[in-house]
Amino acid sequence: MDQQERITDMIFAPKWSKMLQNIDLILSKKLIGGLEKLRKEIDIPHDVFSLAVSASSEFGKIIIKRDYKHLKNEFPDVPEKQILTKLLYYENHAMEMSGSTEQMTDEQIEMAMENINTLDDLCDFITELERREQPLYYENEIGAKIESIIKNR
Repeated sequence: MDQQERITDMIFAPKWSKMLQNIDLILSKKLIGGLEKLRKEIDIPHDVFSLAVSASSEFGKIIIKRDYKHLKNEFPDVPEKQILTKLLYYENHAMEMSGSTEQMTDEQIEMAMENINTLDDLCDFITELERREQPLYYENEIGAKIESIIKNR
């Protein structure tokens, strides 16, 4: 997609998606449309919906996988475990910045990494942290629908 198409898409994008910086680089136009359809069906304000989408573990997995790909391309000779560890540190920092109660110490990260050997392991671990942090999100209908839309993209 060229710069002009991206600008046009963002002009006509739903308000909630504009609240999430560069979401158009993370989620497809079709996926944003599916989420907007849900937002309209449940008649939820744009600002609340943007928070709900950003809280999604499926959305988080897309970001983690994007960052993983970037690190692998940038540092092809760095061992897999080291890249996965760096990603866990990034995620821990993001959780800290959002006020999460699930922040880990360096020791806890190193212990967690003993059981994380693949990107999928890392995504599963982080998803579990997020589910502990926000159990109500995953138990309510809106959160479940957002998760399903993004997962089944």
